[in-house]
Amino acid sequence: PCFPIQAALGHISYMVRELGDADFFFVPNVINAEATGDSAESFYCPWGQTLPFVARSNPRLNGYLTEKLLAPTVRFRDGIRLLAEDLHGALRRFGVTKRRVLDAVQAGYEEMKRFERIVREKGRNLVEAVKARGAEAVLLLGRPYNIYDREMNINIPGKIREHYGLDVLPFDFVPDLESVDIGPVHGNMFWNLGRKILKAARWARERENYSVIYVTNFKCGPDSFVRHFVEKALGRPFLTLTFDGHGNDAGFMTRVEAYLDSRGVIRWWKRRDYERV
Repeated sequence: PCFPIQAALGHISYMVRELGDADFFFVPNVINAEATGDSAESFYCPWGQTLPFVARSNPRLNGYLTEKLLAPTVRFRDGIRLLAEDLHGALRRFGVTKRRVLDAVQAGYEEMKRFERIVREKGRNLVEAVKARGAEAVLLLGRPYNIYDREMNINIPGKIREHYGLDVLPFDFVPDLESVDIGPVHGNMFWNLGRKILKAARWARERENYSVIYVTNFKCGPDSFVRHFVEKALGRPFLTLTFDGHGNDAGFMTRVEAYLDSRGVIRWWKRRDYERV
């Protein structure tokens, strides 16, 4: 499997090893995500959809997970009530009522909406600040578990900020992302994250001051498909960083610096203080 699934299986293995006396392990089988009306489908990748079954088939974990694994099949796209029914199917054995599950799901959605408002506001503030300064910035494309987990990406986003002083905007912080039209690029994108990645790339098309870095991983089937459409959506060169758990930051930062230099973002010899020296 791909690097993120390897990491996920490692997390499950760690929980079994450290929490072997736990009564149950909750690893849902997530099929799709919520989506707006402009998307035909909103699936997650096949490996993500089947994670609990892959974990249960692991000989080292099978003995622990055969009876202890709670793996309800959930479809966020179907709406709150059907989602609650899916979860209730796995929790009814504990005497949890359907009403209690529904209340919990609704409370979770309210908290998620609050968090999304914070994300959008922070993204809007960053975009406005970059525009006001006439500054260069980096737009980060990729799956959340690749762009936010510092162990997965060797903290490359943080090092870009630290080494070059550039603001880094993750794709889901783009203001009004859902309103971006990707019909001319791919109007039938059925991968949920692929659709969002294309929207962010399309948003950056008219903003030349954003250098675009696509963070992916070896063996990612959906990304190998989506990446080609990013080229069309963005309309200019971008950098792809592929992580597999075996690289080091020196090699990745060399590629980042070469890309930013090719765009004229970091050219130290043109700085006045360098010329004086």
